[in-house]
Amino acid sequence: MMRWDGANLGMTLNSAAETTEAAGNATVGAGTVAVGRGYASTYIDGRMLMLLTSATKLSTTDYANIKAFVNAKYALAL
Repeated sequence: MMRWDGANLGMTLNSAAETTEAAGNATVGAGTVAVGRGYASTYIDGRMLMLLTSATKLSTTDYANIKAFVNAKYALAL
C-alpha cells in the first residue's frame, strides 16, 4: 500500500512497517495520469489488486480503516 500525505510518500509491503521518504509536492507532469502498461518506459511489473484514490489527505485512522477493509474483502494481512 502507498500513500502520499502532501509531504511524504509512504509504502507498506507484505505487512512490514511503513517506510516513508520526503516527496515534497509530487507531480505527474503535464500529461494525463494513466494506470497500466504502455504509457511510458517506466511501469509497475506486477499485479494490481485495487486502486483507490482520494481527493483529500487521508488521516492515519482513514488509512487503517482502508487497510482493514482490503484485508477483510480479500482475506489478506496487509
